[in-house]
Amino acid sequence: MKKLPLVLFFLSLLFISCRKRREAPALTKENIAGIYKITSITSRDAPDSPEYDALADDEPCIKDNLYTFTVDNKLICTDAGLQCEPQAQWTINWSLAEDSTITIGFNHGAITKFTGSQLEITLNWSEAYDRITYTRQ
Repeated sequence: MKKLPLVLFFLSLLFISCRKRREAPALTKENIAGIYKITSITSRDAPDSPEYDALADDEPCIKDNLYTFTVDNKLICTDAGLQCEPQAQWTINWSLAEDSTITIGFNHGAITKFTGSQLEITLNWSEAYDRITYTRQ
C-alpha cells in the first residue's frame, strides 16, 4: 500500500513527459488564413521614446472588430459588436513573402511571431514602429 503513491507519482511523470509539444505551424498563407481580433498594439514614436499601448486609445467600436485573412490574399475588416458611425468595414490586399515579410495594402512589416493562435506583425515607420498582435477567434 505504501508503494501506490510512489507508483502513481511516476506514472504521472511519465504521462507529462510523453506529452507532445506543439510546434508553431509553418508560416504560410494557408496557415495564417482565419478570423482574428487585434488584442495588442504596442507603438514607439522614436528610437529614444518609450513604448505605449496604442490600442488603449482606440474607440470601443474599433477594438471589437474582426479581421479575416483569406487564402486568396484579402484582409477583410468586419465591424463586429459595437457599431462605429460610419461603419468600419473594408477589404484590402495582403501578401506574404518567403522571408516572413507581410504586406498589407501599401504597408510592409515583419511577422515577428506566429503560433497558429497568435500573429504578431511589426510595422516599421522610419524611426518608429507599431507591433500589432492578432489573436485567432
